Amino acid sequence: MAGGRRNPAFRASALRHRHESEHDNKKSCITEEANPGLPPPPVIRHIPLPDIPRVSVFGFECLMCGFSLLMLGAQYLNIYRTVFWLPHSYTGYAMNLYLIDPCLVIFIAVSVSRRLLWCMLKGFLTASLHHYHWRTVLPIARGIMVLLLAALLLYCVTTGTDSLTIKSLALAYPLALYLFIFDLELSSFLEVIPPGLNQRDSEGTRQKANSVRLVQHSCLNNSEGIRTEADFLANHCQKRLTLAIYHSLVNVYYTTLIPCFFVPNSLHYDIKWIVIHTTFVAFTCLMWHLLYCFPARFCDIIHRSVEHLGLWVRISSRSANITNNNINITAWQSSVMYSKGTVVKHGRDTYRAEASCNAAEPGNILHIRLYLTFHEVHNIVRYCLVISLLCSLGYLAYLVTLSLWHQLLATGIALGAEYAALYVLLRDYLVLRTTYKMEQ
Repeated sequence: MAGGRRNPAFRASALRHRHESEHDNKKSCITEEANPGLPPPPVIRHIPLPDIPRVSVFGFECLMCGFSLLMLGAQYLNIYRTVFWLPHSYTGYAMNLYLIDPCLVIFIAVSVSRRLLWCMLKGFLTASLHHYHWRTVLPIARGIMVLLLAALLLYCVTTGTDSLTIKSLALAYPLALYLFIFDLELSSFLEVIPPGLNQRDSEGTRQKANSVRLVQHSCLNNSEGIRTEADFLANHCQKRLTLAIYHSLVNVYYTTLIPCFFVPNSLHYDIKWIVIHTTFVAFTCLMWHLLYCFPARFCDIIHRSVEHLGLWVRISSRSANITNNNINITAWQSSVMYSKGTVVKHGRDTYRAEASCNAAEPGNILHIRLYLTFHEVHNIVRYCLVISLLCSLGYLAYLVTLSLWHQLLATGIALGAEYAALYVLLRDYLVLRTTYKMEQ
């Protein structure tokens, strides 16, 4: 009937549609007033990345701890090896164990496995306690574990055969480097990936620890929000890269170089093999740390962010494109998102928008580096893939020329770890290239 009762759901839908239309019209009017005469940027659409399996935290720590200890054993085998297979050999062991300082071995083993120990303890606490107690219990457990590790390491240094000498100072070099880079931040000492970066206020001071942000991307229509997200992701990316390099160098330093510092003066070893072995271990550790800190999912998050961020290129004010009367130069506004080809004036320079959507600040070096690095992130993966492939071929070619059994063993282990990294790189490259090709 015409005068009958209408459907409440229909009335609610009509009101909601009317409210959205008024909101869109108001927003469109504001955009035109803030950016008169300029076409609006197109809508950025992202293709979801397939679910790529990645190494878990416990799996990665077990892999790195096992690889580092195996390389430590290979280094000791190269230095203190014997000819135990001869019929008249004076020993039945593969190494002269009496020449090895046990306190030094314990020091290196604890330094290499500290992240695995913390991963096991953290997993036990998070599985046993309610998540409301994690914020209180985990920092306390982290501090207690660092104190116990420091006491154990100090005991090994003071009771070793070369204690209180110049050689013992070499053991504390990574700790001094850590204090110089990360201050007294305990989480970076026990974890490769930082739990999150604290937000900073306008003056750049660090806020409270409970304001940790999650690493994620939000498709925002606000240019200031886009720049804030890009700054956060850039700082987090830089922190991950620093931690990956630091932890990989610490593993290489303790497992390949420290054993050489404590060799008796009367003992000689193959320096050429030590250099080659150290190079292989360093590259393999660094590659695995980079794969763990920069998985395909994390790179895709930054790629989506830079698609909204855009890129500005500085051009000359006397360029022919600028002197054309059909092109207008407007002052850059922080609240406006610009489309491709827009020319703006910021400071004393003139910039042209190169991306389809541009919310970055013209001339900001951090925004430029972030866009150039992660706009086509599959190219970075491809470069790493080529380098890893060349290194694997170098491992294989050097393996063919070896004749000593301990060198064959060490090179074979490093080659196996490098092959695993090569597989992960190839898989990520194929997935990212296919996904971004569909996106374009």
